[in-house]
Amino acid sequence: MLIVLVHNDGTGTEEIANYDYEVRINHDVIEHGRILDHNRKDGWQALIREIADRHQPATTDPNQETVDSLIAQARQQAKAARLKPSDIDRAVEKAKKRDQS
Repeated sequence: MLIVLVHNDGTGTEEIANYDYEVRINHDVIEHGRILDHNRKDGWQALIREIADRHQPATTDPNQETVDSLIAQARQQAKAARLKPSDIDRAVEKAKKRDQS
């Protein structure tokens, strides 16, 4: 059985929340992490989507990442570093070019 546990750690505000999460198969933890600064107005669906985006499936070639995983990485890095949207756009374009070649 797949179990996704998401726990609000109580350190946020009325608008922003911080969460710890675990993804389990039966009793075995297969992924875990922390979501910081989740906008509560985005809802639980966005929270689950962000968790899923952090753990994209592997490609058939372990040396190549999927565009989706590169975009997810760029979003995470931007959020962590508080980058401008143009920085994200450059990362996305780079991923698309690499995927096309």
